[in-house]
Amino acid sequence: LVDVIFYDCFMQINKELNMELKPVTTALYGCNGGEVMSMGEVSLPVALGSGELRKVRMVRFVVVGAESSYNIIMGQTSLNAFQAVVSTYHMTIKYPVGENVGEIVGDQLTSRSCYQTTVSNNKQLAKRQAESKGEEINRPGGSRSKEDKQK
Repeated sequence: LVDVIFYDCFMQINKELNMELKPVTTALYGCNGGEVMSMGEVSLPVALGSGELRKVRMVRFVVVGAESSYNIIMGQTSLNAFQAVVSTYHMTIKYPVGENVGEIVGDQLTSRSCYQTTVSNNKQLAKRQAESKGEEINRPGGSRSKEDKQK
């Protein structure tokens, strides 16, 4: 439902715009049930298409510090603002522009590459989190594993 911009993308855009985040803390829940806290929100112009089929709307994004191979995720709010119709099967977004219809067509190879990068990033993140939990267990004053206690 919510429109998301990832922090790395926001920082790239913000080099030129020098915008400040509006402080908002919202918990977002992913498909896997994981929780990510927002860092704030920002309104940015988003354009679909080009030339005569270009349509621009202001979109309020929630900024998230999670790792992702994506720059933004357009939610229901912005898709409705563009009156867009999405076909995931056809990898197409269509939207009205006056008497015409604009169309954005996705690329299967790029989509697959993004998906594979996301899966790889998630595996690396899970590994780092597991390793950091192991370090916390072995810290002085922290709890230790059975094997450590026997030494």
